[in-house]
Formats: sequence, structure tokens, C-alpha cells
Amino acid sequence: MNGIYLSGDSLFSKYGFNDGDMPDALMDWLDADHPSVDYSVEDWHPVLVQLVRGHLLPLLPDGLEVYEIDTIHNPIRARSLNGVDTTHLERALDPPAEVAQYADVSVLVPFEDVLALLEASPEGPET
Repeated sequence: MNGIYLSGDSLFSKYGFNDGDMPDALMDWLDADHPSVDYSVEDWHPVLVQLVRGHLLPLLPDGLEVYEIDTIHNPIRARSLNGVDTTHLERALDPPAEVAQYADVSVLVPFEDVLALLEASPEGPET
């Protein structure tokens, strides 16, 4: 795998997008292929939000509203779907069918694109 997957159903979960954590595969790739890059896991949330907004949201059907939350978990979540509040689904174990369809929408973002965002982030990695 040369990238990270972002799945639409992660928007409906507190634990989505790897619980908001930088994926291990990305950290391994950075350590192996870019050892001079000193990345900060704490700076991952703004990058994750940019990845979701730039790569995943354009693929999803209209009618989905998202919001950002300052948390140790998933920082970008669905607020409403077609005007109906979905925030109560963040802890749902069995989401309704209209949410389950979002599991079929995902995108693979190449590690190189992720690195570019890490380098461009306000804190940016030190090299």
C-alpha cells in the first residue's frame, strides 16, 4: 500500500479515520523513505481534515454537512445528512442504511500527497 484510505463511513464515527491517529503505515513509510523528516503526530489532525475535505468529500453525494471538533479522536465528522442531524450516530454500532452506503465510498491518497500536506502545515515537519 502506497497511501492511506479514507472511507466515507468514518465521518459518522467518533473512532473514524483510525480514531483520528496518524496511520502506522504512513509513519513507517516516513521513517523508511524520509528519515530526515521529523513529523509530529500532534499535527496530524489538521492534515487529516485537509485530506478529507480535499480528497473524500468531493466524492460523496450532496446533502452531507460536516464539522470539525477539537478532540483526541476523529476530528472531522458528519453533522447532518439531508438536513437530518447525524451526530447521535457517532457511537452507533449498527448505522442505518443511509449511512452504511458511505462505506462504499473511499479514496486512496498517495503517501507523497500526504507528505506534501505535512510539509505545508503551519507547524510543518522539520528536515
